[in-house]
Amino acid sequence: MQFSPLCPSRLLVTLCLTLGLVYLVTAFHAPFLPTHVSRSSLSTSSPIRCYSTRPPSPRPPGNGGGPSRPPFRPNSPRPSGGGRNRWGPPEVDPNKPPMNDALLRMAPGNVRVVISNPEDGDEMAGVMATTEALAKAKEMGLDLIMISETADPPVVKIIDYGKFKYSLEKKKKEQKKKAKTTEVKEVKMSYKIENHDYGVRMKQMTRFLDEGDKVKVMIQFRGREQQHIDLGHELLGKVGGDLKELAVQEGVVRREGGRLIALFKPKKTV
Repeated sequence: MQFSPLCPSRLLVTLCLTLGLVYLVTAFHAPFLPTHVSRSSLSTSSPIRCYSTRPPSPRPPGNGGGPSRPPFRPNSPRPSGGGRNRWGPPEVDPNKPPMNDALLRMAPGNVRVVISNPEDGDEMAGVMATTEALAKAKEMGLDLIMISETADPPVVKIIDYGKFKYSLEKKKKEQKKKAKTTEVKEVKMSYKIENHDYGVRMKQMTRFLDEGDKVKVMIQFRGREQQHIDLGHELLGKVGGDLKELAVQEGVVRREGGRLIALFKPKKTV
């Protein structure tokens, strides 16, 4: 029996039909493929999608897969990093003095009691036991606050804590107002200064010293003027002599580049 050879065009048509049939079957039946079929087992040039019947893996705990938030605990300590304490115990004031029941541990013996009286002044109640002083404070509806722990016996005061704290803050503000910071005022002049301008500078320095400030006198030299440094020393000596009743010179005259500098501070009044 003789077999007639197939025509190349017939083979090409048969191959195309076969590939088209495989593409259609795979595309319409892809959801029913077994779980071991992966995308890598198929041709990367083909748009065929592969699906898996395995359930999705559970998401990690936390907010959006990020770091998990600690569970809420009402009595847990305050977290580090500052911020508002939303669940911890109330914050303790580090400047709060020992008071009330804490004094039973600090001064278990006797204490000297002072009773606050804004109208007639503080009243000395004498020496009594700490328990008796605490009972007296509770009877008056006030607090028992430690004033001087190092005294013998320790001194405590019966006063409302709110008023006591307000009086301390008021005293601090008054002390801050009275405390004046010393400033350093600068006065510049040339070694060739005229008498009128020198008088103006002296008035300025006198006013600064009367206000309690220090005065820095600077003699400036430009270019070839630096060969007359000795005249600058003479001028600073004259300034020191004119201010001897108000100020004293602090340190020695120093040279910084093209300047001579002398610092004067006011005399201490007795």
